[in-house]
Amino acid sequence: MATRFSGTPGPGRPKGSMSYDVMLRKHLAKMRKVRIDGKERTVTQGELVIITTVRDAMEGKSKDARKQILSDMLRLSPPDQHDASASARDHNEADRLTFDEFYQTVRDEVLADLGIQPGDEPGDAGEGS
Repeated sequence: MATRFSGTPGPGRPKGSMSYDVMLRKHLAKMRKVRIDGKERTVTQGELVIITTVRDAMEGKSKDARKQILSDMLRLSPPDQHDASASARDHNEADRLTFDEFYQTVRDEVLADLGIQPGDEPGDAGEGS
């Protein structure tokens, strides 16, 4: 009697293999020893990607890194909607000041690279002072 199924596996990922997302999470979670500012630290590879991207942005090594960091900073802390009391809850004062200085420096440099004058960036249109 003929059966409907041949027993030959169909297309798709082999049994037991990992998807791209699972592999990415696994590798980003791996710990590595690195030297940062002269001190040895153990960080995840995901954190190391962020550290390297921020460093490259600040050193001017990569315009793409600067654009990515600016985009992330705008998403995380829009300048017109910055709530000092929420910031104080989320960060200590030194972290907030460091972030604000970094944000302003990178924002100004990236906007200048893009030929955008302060006040001309998207979202400023039609807002009164």
